[in-house]
Amino acid sequence: MVFVRLSSWIIFPLIVALLFGRLVDRVFSIEPYGTLGLTTLSFLFSLTILFRETKRALKNLKEETEIHRKG
Repeated sequence: MVFVRLSSWIIFPLIVALLFGRLVDRVFSIEPYGTLGLTTLSFLFSLTILFRETKRALKNLKEETEIHRKG
């Protein structure tokens, strides 16, 4: 379940950035800078969320491990 949640934080922002970036490129005639800029922002956003989710998953794993050791 963790893998699906983490991989979705990579795929969905990237798809949105690519589609919206193409639209921005066409509307403002700035190809390829709109797509590149939004893809870069989505990558940074994904990294931030992945870091936070990984920290949360490791914390939960640590808590579960401690419960099993005590119980």
